[in-house]
Amino acid sequence: MRILGVAAALMFCAGLGQAAEWRIQAVDGAAAGEGAALSLDAEGRLSGNTGCNRFSGQAEVADGILTAGPALAATKMACLGPRAAQETAIFEMLSGPVTLDADLVGGVVVLTGAGHDVTLVPAE
Repeated sequence: MRILGVAAALMFCAGLGQAAEWRIQAVDGAAAGEGAALSLDAEGRLSGNTGCNRFSGQAEVADGILTAGPALAATKMACLGPRAAQETAIFEMLSGPVTLDADLVGGVVVLTGAGHDVTLVPAE
C-alpha cells in the first residue's frame, strides 16, 4: 500500500523523539554506494552521508513536504564517478521542496525533488 503526503511524513518521522534513521538504498533507480544515509531528529536536525561526504543542517517536514536549509554544511572530500553523480543528485534533491512517498508494507520512503528520486529504508 502506497501513501503520499501527510501519512508519508508521519512514517518518515516515526522515530522522532529519537532520530529517524534511514539508509539510502537507491538514487535515481541506481543502487546507492555504501555508507549513504539520512537522519532527521525531533529538533529538525538533518544529517547524513552521500556515500562520499557527510552533511548536516536544519529541516522540517510539513504537509508531506521535506524542506532542508536554508543551507546545508558538508565536508569536501573529492568524489569521482558514480559516487560524484550520487552526491550531486542528493544535494540537488535537498536544495528545494522534497515530496515524501511511503510504502507502508515495505517500510520504504521515496524522496522526490529537483528531478531526482532517493529511496530510503530503515537503518538497521
